[in-house]
Amino acid sequence: MSITHSSCGLRKGLTAGFAVLVLMGGMASTASAGSIIFQDNFNRGYGKYKYSSTVGNGWYETEKNYNDVAITYNHLQLRDSRFGLPDAAASRWIDTRGYDNLSLMYDFKPLSNSDYSDKFYVDFRTLGNNSWTNIATHKLGGNSWTWNTASLGSYANDTKLQLRFWTNVTDTYAGNYEGTYIDNVKLMGDPIAAPAAVPEPSTMALFATGMVGMGLWRARRNKKEQAASIE
Repeated sequence: MSITHSSCGLRKGLTAGFAVLVLMGGMASTASAGSIIFQDNFNRGYGKYKYSSTVGNGWYETEKNYNDVAITYNHLQLRDSRFGLPDAAASRWIDTRGYDNLSLMYDFKPLSNSDYSDKFYVDFRTLGNNSWTNIATHKLGGNSWTWNTASLGSYANDTKLQLRFWTNVTDTYAGNYEGTYIDNVKLMGDPIAAPAAVPEPSTMALFATGMVGMGLWRARRNKKEQAASIE
């Protein structure tokens, strides 16, 4: 009876021990989802109109005039046209190594002179790739803020990428101010979990020996308790 009981106790002890190891391994390899890789709210303007003719923070500007791509009212501004496309653009390199399942969030508001034939695009390309991948296209009619999110797909996983916002407006007259404001840009991703460490054979052998010893000690204790109760 005591042997059967101790055998059950040994199995339970071994099972519990291995369960703890598995749980610890799972906790070590699990990373929190939805980490912020990059974000920019463009709060770098100054003066009454919170204005800056340069975007800063690593953004590269494509524009006809020096102030077509700028910060106005603490928003990124893309406006007016130039010869060739894009008419106005802001792009930035972002390091996404160590992340997958990337998604981009941003707000945009058309400039007051824009119409529905004007377009706003969001693209990206990876390091060493000259081709742009479009992830969102918006018509610019209206005059209200819109929140949007877009998935970048598996091509953007674990690499470096160049993010680009750009416009294609229909009115070629400089100063008509067709385009858009952009704000609250945030690139999210899931950290790629590191492979779970495999215990060395010596470590597993030591653990097993310890659990066997614990089981034997528990069996002897139970036997002594039963003998004492019979007396």
